[in-house]
Amino acid sequence: MHNQKKKSFLLLLVMVIISLTFSPLVSVASYNKPTALSYLQSHSSSAWSILAQVALGSVPVSDDNLKNISGASALDLETPILAISALGKDPKDFYGQNYITSLKNFHTASQLGDPSILNDDIFGILALKASGLGNDDAVILDSKNFLLSHQNSDGGWAFSLTSASDSNTTATAIVALSSLGLTASDPIIVKALDYLKLAQNSDGGFTYDPKSPYGSDSDSSSTSWALWALNALNISQESWAKDGKTPFTYLEANQDTSGFFKFQNDLAEDSFSPITTAYASIALAGKTLPLMPTKATTLPSFDFRIEGSSEQICSGKAQGPTALNIIENASSQCGFTFHIQQASFGKYLDKINADQAVGQSGWMYLVNNTSPDIGAADYTLKTGDEVIWYFGDYGWNVTRLALPQTKISTGQNSPAKVEYYNNGSWQALSAATVNYGAQNSATDSTGNASLSAPDGYYKVFAGKTGYIRSNQVLLQIGDPSTSAVNLTANLDNSQVLGENTNHNTLSFTLNASSLDFGNIKPGDNIAKQITISNTGTVNLSINGAVTGNPLFLDNLKINGKTWQKFYAAVGSGQNQDQNLTLSIPTGYDGASGIKTGQLIFWASAN
Repeated sequence: MHNQKKKSFLLLLVMVIISLTFSPLVSVASYNKPTALSYLQSHSSSAWSILAQVALGSVPVSDDNLKNISGASALDLETPILAISALGKDPKDFYGQNYITSLKNFHTASQLGDPSILNDDIFGILALKASGLGNDDAVILDSKNFLLSHQNSDGGWAFSLTSASDSNTTATAIVALSSLGLTASDPIIVKALDYLKLAQNSDGGFTYDPKSPYGSDSDSSSTSWALWALNALNISQESWAKDGKTPFTYLEANQDTSGFFKFQNDLAEDSFSPITTAYASIALAGKTLPLMPTKATTLPSFDFRIEGSSEQICSGKAQGPTALNIIENASSQCGFTFHIQQASFGKYLDKINADQAVGQSGWMYLVNNTSPDIGAADYTLKTGDEVIWYFGDYGWNVTRLALPQTKISTGQNSPAKVEYYNNGSWQALSAATVNYGAQNSATDSTGNASLSAPDGYYKVFAGKTGYIRSNQVLLQIGDPSTSAVNLTANLDNSQVLGENTNHNTLSFTLNASSLDFGNIKPGDNIAKQITISNTGTVNLSINGAVTGNPLFLDNLKINGKTWQKFYAAVGSGQNQDQNLTLSIPTGYDGASGIKTGQLIFWASAN
């Protein structure tokens, strides 16, 4: 049984006793912004996902999916333009493409796009406004007039000119007209809101068509778009409560514990879930279209380490605000899977990868080396907090490893010190095993050990039964097969050679003329690529490590994951590209100036 919440046994007992006399307690769902953001970050292939991430105050790692848009129709261009503009970039000159000109080429017959539908006029207005064009732009004026001339007698708008009104088209028409200056008191908007109210159900949500013969149940997409309209008009969603339920209430209830929003409460995740989640995230953030990038902020990040039953799963920095959110937000950058269970006493983590809670063993968490007395979902982290998650039994002590020398010459021994945290102080840990490569050494009564190994790079860590595995430290012995990349200056083409005991050649090269991230500011995402070429006669296992300034230590990713998780298997004679991304959070507060670091690659025979 896990002990993420030390008082959970008592709380559970009290709840059981109460249930014998009173009605059972009903858990109340609440919107979890960090899990929604984490889900979107791991499903970032669409313009909608990028828009939602910006709405949540995060800067997407990449805008690659906005490049080379086909533009076969006006609708193909409009959402990408909204996303490009939300990122603070210019859709008139985006990687050499002028998407505004391409969109305006669909301006025919005094309207935009397909003359039989309204959606492309609505989103065309929003896209052109997002790009900075004024209300007097000819295409915007024509689209506005076309939209106004096709408002139905019930106050709503329809997707096509020959169909009945629907809540989605009506809501987005309100958003578009609001961007042009129409307010909640304008007669056109008043009529539209009257129609929109007809589409609201007693659960607080909205249906697509309140008169549909196929059913009028609420759904998350329609509810989100209705909220966009309320947000655009600065109308409080609480004032739109129906039978005590608001649109916010409906959406909250449809969020899954893994972060995504269900289309309807009884439906599972599907291919459209990332889009539904994007719609809901924009709505619940109190935002509407078009999004302005100047409002973006970032959630604070915290140092973390996750120790599984057999190895360290990940370490680095991840966003909070709670200790449980660390797991949710680290999963996308570290590549692990997890499961969070909703119990009577709250949420708890019961599985990461194959480590499943069973009996007295499970996932525990510590903050600043101490076990809090509340659940991880309820523990709000403070500046400077460090979080450790480990798989084991409650009450295990944290250990730490220190290497006074992290680089020694061939044939030298490296001293190591292992300690454990107990009652507010660090104490020597005897009989701990210090692991480095395929070798290990035991600590003496003072917690000291001596390490000796052939030339190479070694990830060194300590462990002992009943204690939490230590941090990892990189040790270099001699001059192993390696190549280091200066992260702020040119990288010369270099080759590293060596021999293994079978006299097979161990050799690889890095094919990069330079690796200069140049001038970078908070909110920027700079991508680089390095090609590793195995020029030897044996297959190689390539690992990596980053040293130097925290700018690189905290923000450099390799192939979309934190650099600590980097591993590549490169066959003899093969080449392999590695994609590096330096993503600086919007709220990054590091001092200005030149920052330096190194990216070290080292090889061993596979």
